[in-house]
Amino acid sequence: MKLSKLTKEGIDEFIYFLDNIHDIDVQKKRMEILSLSKEINNTNCIVLEEFPILKMDVAKYLFELLQNITEDMLFDKGLWCWLSLYYFDAVCIKDKQEMYKPGDVNRWVPIFDHHQKYHRHLLASPWGVYRRYKGDQSALSAILSGNVQIHGDLLEQLASRQEIISCKPIMQTATRLYFDDETGLAKKGSGGAGPGSPRRLAIVHLQLSRTYDFYEMSVDDILNILPKEFDRFLKE
Repeated sequence: MKLSKLTKEGIDEFIYFLDNIHDIDVQKKRMEILSLSKEINNTNCIVLEEFPILKMDVAKYLFELLQNITEDMLFDKGLWCWLSLYYFDAVCIKDKQEMYKPGDVNRWVPIFDHHQKYHRHLLASPWGVYRRYKGDQSALSAILSGNVQIHGDLLEQLASRQEIISCKPIMQTATRLYFDDETGLAKKGSGGAGPGSPRRLAIVHLQLSRTYDFYEMSVDDILNILPKEFDRFLKE
């Protein structure tokens, strides 16, 4: 299928689809809504069955898919709703009874002018981070670790804060702390709110930024000023 965007009617129907997913024929309704779209250009999208499952791979695919469209279109709600619906079966998690669990509408319908909500979009958020750092895995490996179906605490805590997501040395520090090069996954314990967690990194960064200019620091410099609670992730 060619890269497309949902019309205003299509977006409204998509929201209805999400709100009533347990009371409708999902695949029939999905195809009906996809018909309410307009092609953006002649770019071919990979089929649903070939869509990657890992955040990093998804972000890379979307970056390459969208690199030739205009800046305005990159932040078009209809585009991201279309991508979310087109790849819905690959991205939406299901429970043990194979029931769809789409969760909050912001995971599927982006709100670009509200940073606290935009970063929760399951596709636009990984793409946005990947685009910002041009695929530099030293800054991306931690935040884009894991399955695209699960938003994850690393993405939630780091991408939701402009002062962190915009600071490459802090993002590289997060990778050093929370990403396991051997497994290709986030380290055990890097979720939640415990000592040395991403939530604590956000709080400590806010405190230390009154004294230090993190934009001008190296990863080793930052690690040297972090409290001892973060050491446990360096030993794992």
